Amino acid sequence: MTGVRVTQGDAVNCPQLRDDDGVVHSVSYLSPAISIGDRVTVSGFYAVTTNCIGTVIVVEDELGIER
Repeated sequence: MTGVRVTQGDAVNCPQLRDDDGVVHSVSYLSPAISIGDRVTVSGFYAVTTNCIGTVIVVEDELGIER
């Protein structure tokens, strides 16, 4: 999935990416090197986790950053 980082995440919500269709996806983890506004591609799978609200993409690999 490729999108732009729109939130940092906090104690309840995971970081979020907005894809090219405008859909916001929560992701389990993004590197601190990825700033809000950076475009990144991640791969992984959807799951319910205990550290975030709702279904998230459990990131297995960050594939790239575009600034």
